[in-house]
Amino acid sequence: AFSFITRMIFLDEATSAVHVPQNEGMLRPVHVIAPEGTIFNPTYPAATFARFNQVQRAVDMVLKALAPVVPDQITAGNSAHLHFISYSGWSEENGEYWVYLECDEGASGGRPKADGQDSVANLIDNTRNNPVEELEWRFPMITERYELRNDPAAPGEHRGGIGIVRAARFLTDTEVTCEGDRHDGDAPWGIFGGHDGMNASIVRNPGTAESVNWPSKVTAAKLSAGDVLEITTPSGGGYGDPASRVPQKVCEDVMDGFTTEQQARDAYRVSLISSPDGTFEVDEVETAALRSGVVASPRTLVNAKG
Repeated sequence: AFSFITRMIFLDEATSAVHVPQNEGMLRPVHVIAPEGTIFNPTYPAATFARFNQVQRAVDMVLKALAPVVPDQITAGNSAHLHFISYSGWSEENGEYWVYLECDEGASGGRPKADGQDSVANLIDNTRNNPVEELEWRFPMITERYELRNDPAAPGEHRGGIGIVRAARFLTDTEVTCEGDRHDGDAPWGIFGGHDGMNASIVRNPGTAESVNWPSKVTAAKLSAGDVLEITTPSGGGYGDPASRVPQKVCEDVMDGFTTEQQARDAYRVSLISSPDGTFEVDEVETAALRSGVVASPRTLVNAKG
């Protein structure tokens, strides 16, 4: 994790004038202190199998620690998680067990000069998307949703990226094991006035009387034929003061569904004029008044973390 963050911050091939090949010398300044008995140096026989999420969070926390020193080289809080999920069951047709492994990603935090990336692998990663068509061809499941989550992006001068929501209906009894994270506690952090992102969730049969929220880590949890399992991954935090965001970008975010008209006014201090065709345009006069503090309606006084 710390080898990765060293190269990411100080030796990024995209920004460094000279390419530095991976070598032992570049890591000599890095010294990791991990007292025995902690999660990064566990004492036998502590469980160590579900290990990926801790590494992601370590990298994200280093970004946060370095933010005051190199603010132009870090992001706001990333999803810093992985929902590594295995599904398995018995195929009557083939007379054998089937197993499907899936990695569900989140989103990156806002960046110094750009918004966070939506629905993307971030930090330490080497997994790729599985096509829905292949899943339904090979396994007894139907993908009912696979898209950006509905919740607004974290406000910032550069907004946070938006995580995914993925819902699958299973056509046979299925067992599920998940090494997930970030269902509770601290959400992906906003930085320099940006708002925090949103945490993850797993819900069995969402929107029904049988709806059940699952924890981030389950082993051999049962699904019955016809059940739906919905996975929602974290959204990244925002970077910078939302009131510094270009008003036209806020307007475009509203039309894209990445923020709401009310959030545009409350967090970004941008007033919009709606048209009968469902489009919006920036009310330049009132936006200037909102951002100067001249207009003091209850909606404009919402705290930046509201």
